[in-house]
Amino acid sequence: MVWLEINEEQTAFEIVKIFNHVLFDLCGFQSSENNFYTPQNSFINTVLESKKGNQLSLSILYSVIAQKLQIPIYGIDLPNHFVLGFMDEFQTLKMLGLDQDERNILFYINPFSKGRIFDQNEIQNYLRSLNLPLKDNYFEPCSNSEILKRMIGNLSYAYQKVGETQKVKDLQEISLILG
Repeated sequence: MVWLEINEEQTAFEIVKIFNHVLFDLCGFQSSENNFYTPQNSFINTVLESKKGNQLSLSILYSVIAQKLQIPIYGIDLPNHFVLGFMDEFQTLKMLGLDQDERNILFYINPFSKGRIFDQNEIQNYLRSLNLPLKDNYFEPCSNSEILKRMIGNLSYAYQKVGETQKVKDLQEISLILG
């Protein structure tokens, strides 16, 4: 449905606004705030059925659909949080003289909050609130293998909370293979 609503004339902000409307308002996807740590929040098939997910699963769904539509939205792996970045593929910020750094991200998106748009200042404030350094990788897209490692970590934590020690061990083995 998203592809029916967007066109080349729209800005990145307008595209995300439409994307958010379709995914969250029309299709009904939302954050799973109850039982946040349940393993089912990481199972894409369950997220598709229930239309509820955690930060990572909603971000994966969002970014995969966006990339399929050639919208440059990629995952950003933050400590204790996962968001998305809308890449500035055409270096619009640089052409306008607004590019403060080399990150090439127009803005960030939080699918867990129905696609709320924010800027790098909010990431900086978030990291400062956790007393963490402002590392470049907290502002840039991560690889698919990093997303997979994050999902395995989330699942391992969820299984640990419900006492599924064998599943935790199995996931730790997979994590070791990924490096």
